[in-house]
Amino acid sequence: MGEDSEQISTSKVPGVIPFFFYDAIARIIPGTFLLAGILLTVKGDQLLADWPAVVQGPFQKDLGLGYSTMIVLLFLGATYFLGSVLGSLSHALIERPWRCKCPLNLNGLQKYVGANGPEDLKARFKRRFGTDLNDGNLDDLSFLCSYHVWTLDHNLGAMSARVDAERLAAQSCVLVGVGLTVAAAIKVAWQFFHSGKCDWIWLVSVLVITAGSILSFNHLRKRRVYGRFAMFLSTSTEQKEHHSSGAASEK
Repeated sequence: MGEDSEQISTSKVPGVIPFFFYDAIARIIPGTFLLAGILLTVKGDQLLADWPAVVQGPFQKDLGLGYSTMIVLLFLGATYFLGSVLGSLSHALIERPWRCKCPLNLNGLQKYVGANGPEDLKARFKRRFGTDLNDGNLDDLSFLCSYHVWTLDHNLGAMSARVDAERLAAQSCVLVGVGLTVAAAIKVAWQFFHSGKCDWIWLVSVLVITAGSILSFNHLRKRRVYGRFAMFLSTSTEQKEHHSSGAASEK
């Protein structure tokens, strides 16, 4: 840490599991997308033709509330597990290549925090953490800003965690979308060569979802990193003003 480290107090985070909703965003939603996409790709015609019976099948009234609850919990567990696996795979297959091809840099940070922001930010970051900012380490060092914000105010930390969850969800959905697009394209080609007819609806739908996921991921990865530095910049300003006003009142 730098020599000019500030005295900060950790605020308590309310609730036993305060961020289960973020787990739902980051893992359950991509896992659900994968399961639903596989079912629609393999048995899309059958599901669309008789979807009420398919949906109501596991939740028949004579099976009882406990059975229905167990089905829901099993579904959530399965989607959470798939989402966790997708998060690891998408980090290796999506995040790392994307970071190499489109690295985040100080020019992008300048557009995010303002014209004079980066120079002031680099000076404060150096004093606070004893480390220089450059184009090659923004992504890694942004975690220090995240920890700094968490210790100052858990509400700001929750805002940062929300962006992290959304970025992970978009990253996983990019991987799922690419896989489902390939599977849907193979199915359409197989139908066309065997019967001369094919259903393009699912393929077009997956393409649209994949394109939206790519754009969302590209936006959120910038927002996550640049937003952490912006929070650090704003909170360090508030601390400076607070200390200055306190010193003035003592005089």
